[in-house]
Amino acid sequence: MERRGGRRQDSGDSISERQEWRPVIYRKCTDTLWLLLFCLFWAGLMFISGYAVVAGAAERLVLGYDSFGNICGRKNAPVEGANLSGLDMTNKNKPFPLFNRCVPQNPECYSKYASVLIRMVNEMDVFQRILSGILAGRDTVIGLSVLALVVSGVLWWLHYDYRNDPSTELETEKENVKFLLGYAIFSTIVTVVLLSLIFVLRKRLQFTVQLFRIVGKIIGRIPFLLFQPLWTFLILIVFWVFWVAVLLSLGTAGTAQSTSGGQVEYRALSGICYMAWYHFVGLIWTSEFILACQQMVIAGAVVTCYFNRDKNDPPPHPVLSSISVLFCYHLGTAVKGSFLITILRIPRIVLLYLYNILNQKVFVVCFTVFGGLMAFNYHRDLQAWVVPLLLVGFFAYLMSHSFLSVFEVTADAVLLCFAIDMETNDGTAEKPYFVDQELLVNPTDCCKDI
Repeated sequence: MERRGGRRQDSGDSISERQEWRPVIYRKCTDTLWLLLFCLFWAGLMFISGYAVVAGAAERLVLGYDSFGNICGRKNAPVEGANLSGLDMTNKNKPFPLFNRCVPQNPECYSKYASVLIRMVNEMDVFQRILSGILAGRDTVIGLSVLALVVSGVLWWLHYDYRNDPSTELETEKENVKFLLGYAIFSTIVTVVLLSLIFVLRKRLQFTVQLFRIVGKIIGRIPFLLFQPLWTFLILIVFWVFWVAVLLSLGTAGTAQSTSGGQVEYRALSGICYMAWYHFVGLIWTSEFILACQQMVIAGAVVTCYFNRDKNDPPPHPVLSSISVLFCYHLGTAVKGSFLITILRIPRIVLLYLYNILNQKVFVVCFTVFGGLMAFNYHRDLQAWVVPLLLVGFFAYLMSHSFLSVFEVTADAVLLCFAIDMETNDGTAEKPYFVDQELLVNPTDCCKDI
């Protein structure tokens, strides 16, 4: 925005000068170097994706395979040095993890060999356990990504339940217990701090109510703001599906090598770990970039509507105009902001967690994680379920943030516009406020609250 001056001819030769804040009309591109950096980053991401598709074998995780490299449910190519490789497993499409065999139907005799199974799972590579856990719980992850959360007291009950469960002999189960205990303690501390903040800030509720009334009226004037999260949600879903597919392919990128006993082992290629971290940064950066674009579109439309004198004649197509301004001039700024959020993700989460918990989006995440804890608690065949649960919570947060941030970003934009309005105008006939007068009880007190 910028301050623009305009002349108005009054009776006689008197000329009065008026200074008003208006959205900038003549713009220039901002942060173009950041946009170029983002394009280069995505070029590297596409290289990793192509490499993962060519070198990976996600079907091994989806279908399963035996000790000799034969993928269940399909014909296989032989591996040099492994006599039992290259078999036709078309009629044996069910993996039996205990003996690493492909069988015609799911076996039900795990309990007879529990000790052997526990030892085998504990000897698995951590990265392999995580990928297997995500894949095994893929249906649960997808289902829980549309749910919502609230009650954290169940964490203590789950911790007690697992602490007194004699079957928790796996190392992964012990890690789950530690995770639940730590998360329960953290949630309790955050709840106490939150209640203290609410008690301290109770005197500013009057201004908050007035601000929400303004926000509600602006959203009523621009109802298409409520449709922006739908596009953001669809774009995020497409990107997440692509990201998970590349992750699975990247996790299975390895060469088949025969052992002295005639079995086949898949050994990870060099550099896979670095590619995985690069891919993870791409998840956070791109997701934040998509959300930043939505926030800039909403803020631009709100500013255009706020700084309009004729409230009965709103500007035409403010959302489409804001989208065009974003893509023509400010994509680099969105990239820059999302990158800074990515770099400072952990301290940002800690500092803004108390603020975010005041919004409804936290109820979505909490209900989702609550449902996930209940589902995974009674889904005992999943051992490394902590990582899939965190993945569900992350996806649920982004989805709920996409939908519920419409009101949040609108409130932020209105607050900034209101502060500028109070600073540059005094409510007189020569310098009236842009904000609707009936919504303000006492502008002076509101300025003090700001």
